Amino acid sequence: CQSSTFSLCDSLKANVKVKILTGTLTLQVHEAMYYKTNQLHNTGICKLCDSGIEDRSHFLLYCPVTEELRRAYKSRLVELLMVQGYQNLITSDTTLLQLLIDLSHDSVPPQIRENLELCFSIEKLSRDWIYFLYMKRLSVLDKNPILRAKRGAQKSKCATGRRNPRES
Repeated sequence: CQSSTFSLCDSLKANVKVKILTGTLTLQVHEAMYYKTNQLHNTGICKLCDSGIEDRSHFLLYCPVTEELRRAYKSRLVELLMVQGYQNLITSDTTLLQLLIDLSHDSVPPQIRENLELCFSIEKLSRDWIYFLYMKRLSVLDKNPILRAKRGAQKSKCATGRRNPRES
């Protein structure tokens, strides 16, 4: 994934980010809603850390399993903002979340939204941040034999139409 032009890798990163933005990346909170409507049991608890509801905030900002990776990207974001003198504009996790998901949102400070060069840099960083968290999530889930067996069972249910159609 190292090219100066828009590559397949860039496309994959953008795809994952769009799924986060639109709410179509299947996280445990989505699984819980699906299973609840089908009288099956799923609490929405993150399968990586078993400590929080896996929604997009947990996935992007709070899951302790991905903390090291997230810290590296957050550090790069702070550096980008410091160069412009904007490091103090991100005053809450809500603003940080919006900055990652959608730079055009009103909660993103106008000084950032109006700086096109900074927006391009943040957009690229946010695609990397989201994509690599997603890949880490998949990697951890794939290494867990219990979860791998459950996924295998879910895949077999696909033929009967009982599997979540939003599965990514």
